[in-house]
Amino acid sequence: MNQYDDTIIASATAPGQSAVAVLRISGSAAHTVFTSIFRPRAKRLRPRMLAYGDVIDGDDIIDDALAVYFQAPASYTGEPSAEIHVHGSQVSVARTLNAALKAGARLAQPGEFTKRAFLNGKLDLSKAEAVMDVIAAQSAGAHRLAQQQLRGRLYRTIHSIQQDMKEMLARIGVTVDYPEEDVEEQTGEYCLEYMGRTQRRLSDLLRGAQAGALLRDGVRCAIVGLPNAGKSSLLNALCGNERAIVTDIAGTTRDTLEAHVDVDGLAVLLVDTAGIRQSDDTVERMGVERAYRAWDEAQLVLAVIDAGQPLHEETRQLLERMRATRGIVVRNKCDLPQTVTHEQLLALSGGPVVDISATTGDGLDALRRQIYTLCIGDIAPESVEISNQRHIQAVMDAQQALTQAQEALLAGFTPDTAAVDLQRAWQCLGQVTGETAVDEVVDTIFSKFCLGK
Repeated sequence: MNQYDDTIIASATAPGQSAVAVLRISGSAAHTVFTSIFRPRAKRLRPRMLAYGDVIDGDDIIDDALAVYFQAPASYTGEPSAEIHVHGSQVSVARTLNAALKAGARLAQPGEFTKRAFLNGKLDLSKAEAVMDVIAAQSAGAHRLAQQQLRGRLYRTIHSIQQDMKEMLARIGVTVDYPEEDVEEQTGEYCLEYMGRTQRRLSDLLRGAQAGALLRDGVRCAIVGLPNAGKSSLLNALCGNERAIVTDIAGTTRDTLEAHVDVDGLAVLLVDTAGIRQSDDTVERMGVERAYRAWDEAQLVLAVIDAGQPLHEETRQLLERMRATRGIVVRNKCDLPQTVTHEQLLALSGGPVVDISATTGDGLDALRRQIYTLCIGDIAPESVEISNQRHIQAVMDAQQALTQAQEALLAGFTPDTAAVDLQRAWQCLGQVTGETAVDEVVDTIFSKFCLGK
């Protein structure tokens, strides 16, 4: 028996108290385990139809439940499978799991249901990864990208490009197997034309990839500035609730504070930091050091400037540092008398500058639009096909291998010489779909999944 011939069970719902908990069973003995612990009230069970009955452990009734079983291969995993919907108490779940274990199942490993679906050909690797992306999505944009990938958009594109590569390899094979036909020159010209077209398709695939990666994974955004500039007020305003303590006392924030917000479909992790200034206070100096560290680690920086305060030397230094940063200067407290102008800040920082009032909310919509534009640009989310860094690297590696094949042909080498790099390009793309992925990569991917999926 190999490791995939056994039968697994896990809860597919989060631990804790809930109205309903779902337990999933899959494997060669799934039907036996299922019928050992579920007794329907009706006379017989029908595949793919929910039945009402009792979950049992021997003669003991654990809970009343709804349950369904699926015959192979018409199931998520491609194996005989079942689901049992019990009341969502931890006791019901634990007793049902224990009954299934006694009936011959074992506890599933993280991601093992989806891994079995991949190994049984129900999903390619890109779709399998999309399952976890859907679960982990923290914004509308990330969810939309994951759904596109789950529906096979990326797979279809990669598969089509690989088919072109197979056609090129087949043409090259003819020149090797039938040298007397003297088609080497025509084959070389044909391959160069096809390679150029394939390179353009790979470039189209990568266009917007970095924006897609930000939509998928989100953006870490540090909020920096001098004490009392309104950093914590801005955090609260963007969150829509009192996430940070706000007072008139300078130095209230001593450590970083994090909060997640959805900015027009982009997940943004806001990091509120201590006010940046020179201080003899040991704790405050530590807070300033952490503020600079958060700045350096951030993918985006919001530098908050109090519009009512003159331009101190510390403010000028902060704005000068913004020139080397992807960020936005936020001119805050614009509802109050102002000393520093929008134009001054633009000249010192290089821009962009957005005027707001964190207290009244004026300018916040403009700031959200600027955050999104600075990170994503004018790329329409529905046009993004690739967002996973592993996929991006695989496509870039395929591009490099294809470039080397082109260079070999342009240098006058025979088509069979280019075939080695062309085959490598095909294998790189196979890393995306799982066709050529090594076991270690597959195991690592599924180890990051949650239990029951």
